[in-house]
Amino acid sequence: MTRWTQTSAIWGTFVWLGLFAASLPGGDLEAITRLLLLAILVLAPLCLSLVAPSDLFEQHYLPPYRATERVQPFAAMLALVSSLLRPGILAALLAAVWLAFTALVAWFGLHRFLSHRFTRVEEVCIDAGLIYLPVGSVWLVLSRLGANPLGFSDTIVLLTAVHFHYTGFIAPVVAGMVGRQLADVRPGASSMFRVAAIGLIAGTPLVAIGITFSPLVEVAAVTMLVAGLLLLSFLTAFVIAPAIRSRAVRALLIVSPAASVVAMLAAGAYGVGQFTGAPTPTIPQMVAIHGWVNALGFALCGLIAWSIIRPKPIENLPARGIP
Repeated sequence: MTRWTQTSAIWGTFVWLGLFAASLPGGDLEAITRLLLLAILVLAPLCLSLVAPSDLFEQHYLPPYRATERVQPFAAMLALVSSLLRPGILAALLAAVWLAFTALVAWFGLHRFLSHRFTRVEEVCIDAGLIYLPVGSVWLVLSRLGANPLGFSDTIVLLTAVHFHYTGFIAPVVAGMVGRQLADVRPGASSMFRVAAIGLIAGTPLVAIGITFSPLVEVAAVTMLVAGLLLLSFLTAFVIAPAIRSRAVRALLIVSPAASVVAMLAAGAYGVGQFTGAPTPTIPQMVAIHGWVNALGFALCGLIAWSIIRPKPIENLPARGIP
């Protein structure tokens, strides 16, 4: 069942690498578009592969999951075509197919959540990522339409789409894998993981709300999100990685959290600077430091490692819910 999504990720990698010979929107938008297409073509199918229903007790998730995995490659290709067009109605309609796909992903996530609710915090992380994904797709459609809601620039609209694909979708799925593995390697670390999960799940939407309505909320949300990801990085590098036998996988599980630390510290500096007026990195600098380090280091290396480990849901251990 996961072979379909894994094959999609492999072919998506070749397509994405080929994009460096293609003409994309210039300036800041070119690098940001490449980041978003990496998430759409490569990282999204890897995430779907990781959350595939197991053979034990998740088979009732199978129908909504199969719908998402079958649609993903076609929706991703149309999103790619959309990114090669000038903003307008046609580009937005093609991107809307990706939005429809992410709505299926959210349906799958909601189905999962209603089945177990708050009984397992690591599964709630996965559910949150699946449910947050369409938010990023809405902003992608707005970007391809050329719309500027609330007076946001083209760059900010596209960056919001990127934020919800990476921090809103990929990071919670990675966190879910960390939680599953911790239950097997170090159950006593569940309290630390719970704190990290709350910061990640709550911080992601609050950042977007803060950017829209309140600098104070933005700073608080960025602090919460950064703290959650830093704690998640600590658990990955110092608790999980040493217990992994494969040197290659262990190296990936060290590179991934290290990249997350670099990316999140840059995000924290930017958020605080926006609130206090202190000097902050420019948007191109943030794309280079926060964006690419986060995408290639944290997301790609982390998802490759977890695709090899493939931790399964825990059904027999005591529940660890979010209070």
